[in-house]
Amino acid sequence: MTLDFWELLFVSLVIVVLIYYFVFQKNKWVELYGGTNKNLGEVQARYSYLKDNGIRCRLKSNTPPPNRYATSNTTSVTLLVYKEDEDKALKLMSEFNRK
Repeated sequence: MTLDFWELLFVSLVIVVLIYYFVFQKNKWVELYGGTNKNLGEVQARYSYLKDNGIRCRLKSNTPPPNRYATSNTTSVTLLVYKEDEDKALKLMSEFNRK
């Protein structure tokens, strides 16, 4: 079974579209808030508050890999929101701060 020209072209276009989607998907997320070991609970609370209010968001862990020469085990987390939801998320964060 061999692919003819049009089938091969179609498969190639699908692959290009998928690559484009995943490469540029990263550019649609913006950092809104961050934290370390000391305030991970607060970062989680902000994340939950945004999620509960319909904001597309996610947490990104920036923990470095284990290193025997490391002097501390600091974990950092960044709260990312979808770029289109950024204005609404900022307003909600103002409300969260007033609580």
